[in-house]
Amino acid sequence: MNYYQTDQEIREAIEELRMGLRLKDLHREKLMAYLEVADSRAFSKAWTKLSQEERLRLEARASDFLEGVCRRLGEVSAGDPRVALLLVEWAERSQEYVAFDVLLSEFGDFEQRERILRQGKRLFPSTLTAHWREG
Repeated sequence: MNYYQTDQEIREAIEELRMGLRLKDLHREKLMAYLEVADSRAFSKAWTKLSQEERLRLEARASDFLEGVCRRLGEVSAGDPRVALLLVEWAERSQEYVAFDVLLSEFGDFEQRERILRQGKRLFPSTLTAHWREG
């Protein structure tokens, strides 16, 4: 399920991340924007009114956006330990393939590499992980 996102949206998100925003907060911001609410309380109220199907649809839309952001981060920031840390946190939280793939394909060595590699290989089939280098 690919939702259209502009390069400008992705560039703006990356700039926010460089200024200290975390990927989990960006994810929440996107969900809030999709629901057209401005604060956490309004978000919680709107979220509880959604059906399971509506929640899943919005989660998929936000995840799709974050995948684009993660891919671009890998292209423009590979090797930056701060970006690696952002992606490690997101990979462990979201358990989404793209976060693992960007870390293990685009970033060389980073402190948590072995742990992320083990987790990724446990979560995803070998057809998706064969290109990740060991140690």
